Amino acid sequence: MSANRPRPSEPDGTTDWEVLFEDEKKGLIPLIAQVQAPDALRHSVTTLIQGLFIRKDDSSGIERFTAELDAILASNAHPADMGAVHDRVTKLLRRIKENRKQTGAHPTRKKVAKGSERRRAVTERRPVFSSRARMSVLGIVALCGAGFLIVWSNLGDDVPTYTRLVEEMEFAANGGALSFHAFGGALKVEASGESITVTAESVPQSVCVSAAWKLAPTGRVAINGAMPRQLVATQLAELCGRRKTGATITWYPAN
Repeated sequence: MSANRPRPSEPDGTTDWEVLFEDEKKGLIPLIAQVQAPDALRHSVTTLIQGLFIRKDDSSGIERFTAELDAILASNAHPADMGAVHDRVTKLLRRIKENRKQTGAHPTRKKVAKGSERRRAVTERRPVFSSRARMSVLGIVALCGAGFLIVWSNLGDDVPTYTRLVEEMEFAANGGALSFHAFGGALKVEASGESITVTAESVPQSVCVSAAWKLAPTGRVAINGAMPRQLVATQLAELCGRRKTGATITWYPAN
């Protein structure tokens, strides 16, 4: 899969909701079907709803579909009943898909400047997903493993770089609800008084070096439990490479 593959789209540039939800290999519905634990399923679908309903007037949609999800999981919450749960969740996701088909384009209009032969309205379509919405969908990513690249590509973004990790850690520090970062590891926030600690686990070494370099001027950074004595690339690389399973970055933002 190409790292720069665009999200599935119609000829007019708007999102192809059928492909985004239904594609057997890349669709959100097959991806969600991989989540078997009830709590993880709740988290995944809730995150997806929040990622798709991002406009100011979308709050009613979030409340409506989240309430439907709660009802499904309340009545079929036992792991032995996951087949029935997934059937109902799939129906819910298809209702969400139809809702987004109707309202997802959200056209705006602007007039052509004076002097043109015809005065006509030109429709411009906003992108369906904001950067914050893409980040919220990452909750599904870590729960579905390899599905990460599928979701990210479908939402029209490149495979993330260290800047995405930095953005997510800053987002989490400011109260954003993220449990996992772009590279699949856990993202944790701890608060003690006025102090905040943000920890990203399982960070690839190359990403770790650049992210630590970027975060260091805005507070203190520990890598795999150790503070770098000097902010130099060689030392950061040595600290980031101590764990084969990926580095743990702990950031203490300056107050």
